[in-house]
Amino acid sequence: MGLNCGASLIKYVLFVFNLICAIGGIALMAVGGIALKKIDEVKDVFNDGDHPGFFPAAIIALGALIFIIAFFGCCGAIRESQCLLNLYALCLLIVIVLQVLLSIYVIVYNRDVQETAMKGWDRIWGGRSVAEINRRTIDKVQETIHCCGSQYPLDWGLAIPRSCCDPNSQVCNELYSYRIGCKQQIRNITENYSAWIAYLSLVMAVIELVGVIFGCCLSSNIRNSSRLSF
Repeated sequence: MGLNCGASLIKYVLFVFNLICAIGGIALMAVGGIALKKIDEVKDVFNDGDHPGFFPAAIIALGALIFIIAFFGCCGAIRESQCLLNLYALCLLIVIVLQVLLSIYVIVYNRDVQETAMKGWDRIWGGRSVAEINRRTIDKVQETIHCCGSQYPLDWGLAIPRSCCDPNSQVCNELYSYRIGCKQQIRNITENYSAWIAYLSLVMAVIELVGVIFGCCLSSNIRNSSRLSF
């Protein structure tokens, strides 16, 4: 099918653009996977019904969906398929709406996640001398996210546990312990990765909007070329 120079340029720009979107989808999956792993490291401070890993999992699924749609966009551009391009633009527009809603919800819900995590940690920390399971949970959190004590290492007094120090350290005391308290470290993890998820998702949505415009323009040019060929 013969396209004019402008339409041909849009065709190849759209192809390259969708390659970038596919890479962006992989990036979303990677960030979501890292966030899911980090949140999993502190899952013991949450109650069973809190589901703090929902949003990282949703971002992973969204990244996979973007990758698939970008693949169809590449195929539609190269094959000059009006049907594929229209389907691509519609699906991408739906994904953009979902991304914006998810980003807003992550930003708003992030505060609730932090408060839930703080309450869970306070409950576990307060019961460390009563229940052995609480002490084991604290040790696990300290080892995993490299923190010590609730606010400061000296929250343990002079009896700083081994979990407060690097496993390769020969001794473990206040001098060699992790310097940040677990409460602050948990807050940092939930805040930082929620921000990464939200802002990367919004950036991707803006980029994908350009893809929708290019897809519609190319589809329109293909339709016009078909009419002129008869």
